[in-house]
Amino acid sequence: MPPAWVYNGFISSLLARGFNMVAENVLNEMTNWPLAVSAYSSIKKKCLLLLLKWSGYLVCTPFYIPRDCAELWSQRLAITV
Repeated sequence: MPPAWVYNGFISSLLARGFNMVAENVLNEMTNWPLAVSAYSSIKKKCLLLLLKWSGYLVCTPFYIPRDCAELWSQRLAITV
């Protein structure tokens, strides 16, 4: 059986991905930037998709990076936070 920190890292990554998806959907509704593009889409649409992805990460990164790092390091070092 894998150690407990493996499950915590897996669950945290799923939580972070879900939070990022929600942020992208909210940004899409507020700005009308595309959620998906095809190979035949214009350059403008492709750039707007990149802007949406980067904005989604920009919005949610401050919320989950410090918490995940603190949890993982405290479990590895056996320190209670």
